[in-house]
Amino acid sequence: MRFLVRVDASQTIGTGHLMRTLALVQALQPIADLIVFVVVELLPALEQRLLDQNFQVKHLRATIGDLEDSKQTIDLAQQLQIDWLILDGYDFKPTYQRAIKSAAIRFLYFDDYGHLSYYWADLVLNQNVSAEPAWYSDRHPDTKLLLGSNYALLRQEFATWQYWQRSLDLNISQLLITLGGSDPDNVTLKVVQALAMVRQTQSLAASVASVLKVTVVIGAGYRYAEQLKHAIAQLTSAPSHKNLKIELIQNATQMAHLIANADLAIAAAGSTCWELAFMGLPAILIVTAENQRLIAAKLAELGVSINLGWHQQITPAQIAMAIDRLWRDPQQRLVMSKNGQRLIDGQGKSRILAKLKQIPGFSAANG
Repeated sequence: MRFLVRVDASQTIGTGHLMRTLALVQALQPIADLIVFVVVELLPALEQRLLDQNFQVKHLRATIGDLEDSKQTIDLAQQLQIDWLILDGYDFKPTYQRAIKSAAIRFLYFDDYGHLSYYWADLVLNQNVSAEPAWYSDRHPDTKLLLGSNYALLRQEFATWQYWQRSLDLNISQLLITLGGSDPDNVTLKVVQALAMVRQTQSLAASVASVLKVTVVIGAGYRYAEQLKHAIAQLTSAPSHKNLKIELIQNATQMAHLIANADLAIAAAGSTCWELAFMGLPAILIVTAENQRLIAAKLAELGVSINLGWHQQITPAQIAMAIDRLWRDPQQRLVMSKNGQRLIDGQGKSRILAKLKQIPGFSAANG
């Protein structure tokens, strides 16, 4: 089978759209003769990552989501004789999707919160725990819906951790900070600043391990690296924080290992939530984009994570207090861990593939 993936990743768009399409096509690779990523905007580091995984990358000269974008995408799909188009991005509005449908191209569309007035895709995939069928009442009669965390996508590196079991310590010795691939508002810096306040609380100081290791993960689109490095150097050089060890990692390629080694995460409420839940890592979530609000609220309701809310409305002191509370409550961390693993079982890709194979066009192309 032949697949085309229309997606973008930049400092403003972020990297989440690309990462979840990558997770899907990794599952498709065994049955694929061709997988091509088609982009208008793509960070160089991420393009190299795709090339390293033997995917092709083609660039369009257009404005994302405009008529020229759809025309060039259709032309390329027809030229390459693709079987399925995978579409992920908020700018692919109903007019764009209708053009794809009119060209008789089968396509799957990733969605997050039912924001479009009409859906033309053969399949709409919303892997978020907050997804509701009512959001998609205005859709093509043949459009099928794949909704909810049963369809949560994990990248291939997590497959080997399917049967791994987390053991939770009473104390926290390793923190993981991950605020998305671009973090345009530099929430990462605010969380690092919060670490100083956590370490100064007497109740926490009495229970900490001899060394607190913190791993800060930043993505290809993060543009505040020098400012962050300076803040980390200042913090760790202070005599009062001599036992605080902070490692900064950009473009992490072993995220599953980092999650496995951590005792607690402070994260954005994006796609990383599914990885954290799958690995049973308790998390404090910060909402860094509008499409994350419902996800963070629902995960908190289910007892999977703590939701601190919108990033602009929280302070480093509030982040520190949240870390402090969870640190002193290993029982709550244990419950959060188990709730997360019950919610995300790692079989999302298998369920999506099973649904795809029920579609006659998919089966015929594959056979």
